[in-house]
Amino acid sequence: MHIFKINNKGFSILEASVVMGVVSIGLLGVFSLVLQNIQVQKVNKNMLVASMLAQEGLELVRNIRDDNWIAIPVVDWDLDIAGWANNDFAIDYTMALINANGIGDVLARLYKNSVNNFYTHTADGNTATQYYRLIIVDGIDASSPADGITDYYKIKSHIQWNENNVLKDYIAETHLYNWR
Repeated sequence: MHIFKINNKGFSILEASVVMGVVSIGLLGVFSLVLQNIQVQKVNKNMLVASMLAQEGLELVRNIRDDNWIAIPVVDWDLDIAGWANNDFAIDYTMALINANGIGDVLARLYKNSVNNFYTHTADGNTATQYYRLIIVDGIDASSPADGITDYYKIKSHIQWNENNVLKDYIAETHLYNWR
């Protein structure tokens, strides 16, 4: 008769604890990266939306200048813009101008239209967003010496929003000339 000695060696409690500790530290690092990635994604989304809203504001003002160029009878290229110089106002896709008193003004707040998801300054029936948009127009007399005629307009589209109780700003700027 043969006698077999069975050697049932396993992991000791110390070895198992060390393995669990190493695996836990590795998973903690992975979860930390996932959480940080989610937070950065939110910040990037807000910045992207703000940059697009700022660009839209500039394009709306540019559209008004271009409409003046093609108007019949022909009107001055800066007919509407000249009246806005040195003023702050809000504008949306409806092309309605609203005089606003600074970026924090309730009139500068943007709402999301419930029908077509466009951004608007009209609160009625629309969902409030965290974004505020203000258009700032400055007439520039670049001639030397100054002749009192506006040579171009500096247009700024200022977007502001609250992110984690910190006010964030995004400003896009362009210059509009009578190049035609």
